[in-house]
Amino acid sequence: MLAFPGTYTFYDYSSADMLAAFIAGESCGQTTMAMDAAPKDGTMLRLLVDYTDGGGPLDDALTAWTIGFNDLVNTGVDEWKFAGWCWTHDHFSQGSGTPVGWLPWSNPSTGGDEQ
Repeated sequence: MLAFPGTYTFYDYSSADMLAAFIAGESCGQTTMAMDAAPKDGTMLRLLVDYTDGGGPLDDALTAWTIGFNDLVNTGVDEWKFAGWCWTHDHFSQGSGTPVGWLPWSNPSTGGDEQ
C-alpha cells in the first residue's frame, strides 16, 4: 500500500503490469476529459500533465500521466496536487506543471473506484 499525505491512500494491484499501464494512461477506451470538467472536491484522478514549465514527470516526457487531486471545495484553495518524480535522487515528489486532461481513478480490470 502506498500512502499520500492527507486522507488519500492508494492500493497496490495484484499485477505490476496492470498498475504500470494504469498510471501510464492507457485509457481502456476512455476519452481524456477537459480540465474544466474535473471535480475539485478532493477526488483522486488520473491527470495528464504538461511539464513544459514545470518539473518532476513520472515519465521521461514533457507530457505524462500521473495521479492527483484538487481540493478547492474543502480548502478554498484552487490548486492541483499530483505525484511527480525526482530524477536526481530517484524518489517520488510533488509534481509541478499544468494538468491538461483527466480520467477517473479506477481499476481498469473491474471498473471499480479505488479511492
